Amino acid sequence: MATAQVVTTKWIELGEDKLRWDVAWKSTDLGVVSVVLTGSDLAKVFGWYLFMTKSDPDGTTVPSAAWDWTIKDDHGIDLMGGLGADTSETAGVLKIPKLDGTNYGDVIVDSELTFAIAAAGDAKKGVNSFYFRKNSGR
Repeated sequence: MATAQVVTTKWIELGEDKLRWDVAWKSTDLGVVSVVLTGSDLAKVFGWYLFMTKSDPDGTTVPSAAWDWTIKDDHGIDLMGGLGADTSETAGVLKIPKLDGTNYGDVIVDSELTFAIAAAGDAKKGVNSFYFRKNSGR
């Protein structure tokens, strides 16, 4: 029997100019998850900057080793520059967006965003958090 994706999202205000978007997930039998940030949720951070992410696998049903995640804009560009590849199955990890081969920093949100997971394994769980701020920190 196929395992369905389960996703719960919530917003946490970290001050008047910072928000965190938490995505708690359980992967399908194919080890995938996909969530689109659109509509009123996108309006909360449209024109703001993604400045940090956190991935935290569930301690009881950890994803497969070296699972992958992306957060892409509507042109298919990964705002993390590939840093979600081969994520630890046991340790939480903080990451700063990678702008190119050597530079890191804030990325403006100017379109819908799609958060996707691959290779997590069947019915695995975790939480990915995305931190946004109104003004660039650079």
